[in-house]
Amino acid sequence: MTNAIYGSAKNVLQVGEVRNVVFSASDGPGTNALPGEPDHEVEFQPVFEAAGGAARLGHALGRVLREGPGWVQHFEGTPAQPPVVIHKQPGRRAGVATRALWEVLGAFGFPDGGTAGVGFPLSDPRSPGRIVGLDDDVVELAGGSWSPRGQMVRRSTDEWVWRPQVSFDDEAFRMGDLWDTSSSRVDLRLRVAARVPFATDDLRITADGRVRLVAALDLSSATEFGKRLAERWGLAAEDVTWQEVNGPHDHNNTRFSAHQLAFVGEDDRPALALVVHSCLAPNGFSGAEIVVDLRVDFGAITKAVEVAEDPRLTLDEARDFFTHGWHVSTTTALLAFTEDPVALPPAGAPRLELYLQGERPGTSGDERPMTILDMVDLSEFGEPRTIRSGPLAVGVTTPVGLPLDEVRTHAGEAVRRMAETYGFTGA
Repeated sequence: MTNAIYGSAKNVLQVGEVRNVVFSASDGPGTNALPGEPDHEVEFQPVFEAAGGAARLGHALGRVLREGPGWVQHFEGTPAQPPVVIHKQPGRRAGVATRALWEVLGAFGFPDGGTAGVGFPLSDPRSPGRIVGLDDDVVELAGGSWSPRGQMVRRSTDEWVWRPQVSFDDEAFRMGDLWDTSSSRVDLRLRVAARVPFATDDLRITADGRVRLVAALDLSSATEFGKRLAERWGLAAEDVTWQEVNGPHDHNNTRFSAHQLAFVGEDDRPALALVVHSCLAPNGFSGAEIVVDLRVDFGAITKAVEVAEDPRLTLDEARDFFTHGWHVSTTTALLAFTEDPVALPPAGAPRLELYLQGERPGTSGDERPMTILDMVDLSEFGEPRTIRSGPLAVGVTTPVGLPLDEVRTHAGEAVRRMAETYGFTGA
């Protein structure tokens, strides 16, 4: 399976296709409105002149109107230049874009998509009169409600996708306990939980989708990671494959899927497992929720002491899991719903919550309590200022289908931020 899916697609936004376009009303050709009129002449006039003035852009089709995160004014164009839009948002320079590009921006997502969701093109202060258009392969965007920064990226000659900029936050607390029960408690859990909003409600998990998902998981680098880790701990790994899970809290139907790659230890109980749960849109949310867990029961790893001097999970192994969990949750797992995850029409920015936590903290009353430092070697980050029972966690905004190499870089930064937020002195 490839690590990025920015190939051809039939459902991504195509030039000429109009969905939910926010288009300014005009006074019609022949209006006497001046660039920036009313109230924005100071910002609009210099850009209008730098782009070629009336000789190139023609006359305004109407006055400045409010749209999305700012203000816009449409111009009729000339034989040498198709119609354009001058746009401006608070705190940013005015810019010029072709109307053709503006229509593509306006058609992204619903009900609150368009330029309100994805934002306006960023203007280059070194070229204030440059007209951004469909000849550009990447259009930088800012100011949208879906994500402060993003990009409109060409996928083929006439197809575009929207990508939010990767960013981090400290608001990871909503998805730490999804698909979790005390009866299934192990020692250590690393988790990537994703919410991927998309503007369609007619998807189902079909038999073909399950076949697609399992085939992709079997060939994925996440599986290679799991088997390497199992072998380091002396667990049989060669013939292990992904299987459906059908426990009391694991469902497999048209809305849910649950699969795991489990390596057994003492008493044939799972010592190490990679688990992927997926759920299509609950009420009030259009999209999918996906959870990827790495679960470790050190008590079931009977050969660990013989294989490794220090059986703890290494920091590099933690980074590796978060890399693969990020990629599975925003690319591979979506294959259960669609053949082409990147082509899903967006309804906002995907968001991840990354967790590193012990399930038997000292406050749990468990007969075998273990702290995170007992199970994961985090010495690269120095010492924690205090040992807490809560998880290391971070929130992430990310695109769907980000290539694995890019994910790896961002995942490393995510782990550092988790340690920094927790209070490690050297993070």
